[in-house]
Amino acid sequence: MWLISEPDLLAWGEGDNTINLFFRARQYAQRNPNGYRHVWVAYDTDDFPAENVDKVFYLSQKYSTEETEYHAIWLNQCVELWFLLHFSYMQSDLIRTEYWPKLTVEIRKSY
Repeated sequence: MWLISEPDLLAWGEGDNTINLFFRARQYAQRNPNGYRHVWVAYDTDDFPAENVDKVFYLSQKYSTEETEYHAIWLNQCVELWFLLHFSYMQSDLIRTEYWPKLTVEIRKSY
């Protein structure tokens, strides 16, 4: 999940299912005393049911106000592979569980 606000930029990463991510992002935004104009909830679809992926879009519309507008962005499955390829050239197959340790090394913090 990433929360992006104007004029400040804030990114916050968490792992969870699609719907929980939305509500966690909303709760985080509501706790900020300065508020956020735009909150973007980005998540990869992985193996979540299609209705859960789509529901975040509808929740974003439902909970958007004049003060805070929510946006849903769904990404390709295993978006971590795309992140990893940004940092390094690879010419071998990797299983999903190998992405996270490699990303942790590249970004120098736990992924």
